Amino acid sequence: MGTWLSKIVNLGGTSRGDNGSEATRGDEVPDASTIKLDDKVRDMIARTIAQRLMTRGFSTYESHLLEGCMALGTGNLDRAEQNFAAALKTVHNKGQHKDEAEPLYRLGSVYMKRGVLSQDGGDFTKAAALCNAALAASYYEQSLQMAQNICGKGTVHASMATSLDNLGNAWSSLGEYEKAASYHEQSLQMRRSIFGKETAHRDIAASLNSLGVSWDRLGDHRKAVNYFEQSLQMTQNICGKGTVHASIATSLDNLGNAWSSLGEYEKAASYHEQSLQMRRSIYGEETAHRAIAISLINLGNIRRIFGEYKKAINCYEQSLKMMQRICGEDAVHPDIAVSLNNLGVTWESMGDHRKAISYHEYSLKMEQNIYGADIAHPYIARSLKSLGSVWDNLGDHRKAISYYEQSLQMKRCLQGEETADPDIADLLNDLGFAFSKVGDYRKAIKYYDQSLQMKRSVYGEESSHFEITDSLRNLSDACEHIGDHRKAISCYEQLLQMEKSPQGLSVEKPSPLFPVMEDPIFFQSS
Repeated sequence: MGTWLSKIVNLGGTSRGDNGSEATRGDEVPDASTIKLDDKVRDMIARTIAQRLMTRGFSTYESHLLEGCMALGTGNLDRAEQNFAAALKTVHNKGQHKDEAEPLYRLGSVYMKRGVLSQDGGDFTKAAALCNAALAASYYEQSLQMAQNICGKGTVHASMATSLDNLGNAWSSLGEYEKAASYHEQSLQMRRSIFGKETAHRDIAASLNSLGVSWDRLGDHRKAVNYFEQSLQMTQNICGKGTVHASIATSLDNLGNAWSSLGEYEKAASYHEQSLQMRRSIYGEETAHRAIAISLINLGNIRRIFGEYKKAINCYEQSLKMMQRICGEDAVHPDIAVSLNNLGVTWESMGDHRKAISYHEYSLKMEQNIYGADIAHPYIARSLKSLGSVWDNLGDHRKAISYYEQSLQMKRCLQGEETADPDIADLLNDLGFAFSKVGDYRKAIKYYDQSLQMKRSVYGEESSHFEITDSLRNLSDACEHIGDHRKAISCYEQLLQMEKSPQGLSVEKPSPLFPVMEDPIFFQSS
């Protein structure tokens, strides 16, 4: 599975030692605040990097590193970035993940220099994320190696379990969730061997929560719920069931996200409310704290799904003000961008299109500053689609088409050209609708056809899913406009056949599961 790291790898172009592989998916820039290393550790890693460059033979990997360092020294940041990315690609493609830390750290230096020159907050964010994650991965690999050398490779030891857990966190911050899950699983098994399989221990509870986060991000929400429930139960056994504790609040919030992904919104709302109340008890009702802000966003998302738009806006506005107090009034930050986008979607649902556009444009600009204007990222694709929807509703269908096409191109870059994805199918349907509104029915039919085929791939060829019936109605209407009555009749016949099927037609989107234009983004607590 491609990640944000893959996007950086792909910067290496077709330099020597390059296989020209394509990145297929981008993830958000990891939050640098999740990994903290002191200055001594940073210096130790930096010295190690320098010594390895001087003492080893010059392979393609090292040649790229040296060329990158020379370019960085002369201020040629584009050339430095290309060489460091090529070095990263060389070891990444060979699976030599331990050697990824050096080029990642060097890329962080490039972004740091760019940030100094341009005062672009996005470059500073990328620099901090790359340096911290790369240094952490390298440091924890060394810690694990050292522990194995001292204790023996097959030995079970608490320090080795900690190193494995830290490695999982480092890879998770780089979007490598499968690697993260593998390290967290090893850490869990080792901790159970040390403390006892049935023992309630905070380290075991932490490993269970980390595994839940990894599996939730990998899309296995049932497995995530299982791990989160085990973690919650264990933490409550340790602290006491009625105790107010940050780890309990984290498990509650994560359970809310996982249940929401499974469509269990009543359960999700209950968990998010419990988490919010507990975090306010811990940090203070009026305190600006990121954990409280995250709970507010997640609860706002549930309120929006239920169509309780005023309650959702209240949650989002509280969260936005809190994030701005924490990060700074004019700060560029992923959490702020998500709150802005959520406010835009909610105001659109309430019919205030102009206010929605203002929030979406602000969110889009911030996301492009954070992730890069020319980088395909799911949050940017989401903002583009949201803007397309608003302009469609305002009647400016040409502008809507432009935003939809940009979002579609980005989604296909992230998911793959041939991937059957519900979001891509929705975008194709939206494009069909917009083209029909400007009278270009042939293009509308092309997009409706593509959307219909993709929805059948997603929901099943024989399914009577409301998304499929929606596409059939749109397609038949467009065919009528160009006089293709045969195809229009075929669509109507398929609808009639679905009506006669045991499950019947699903005419409308079920409420309250889909009352809004966009699915919300839920925040994970780590």
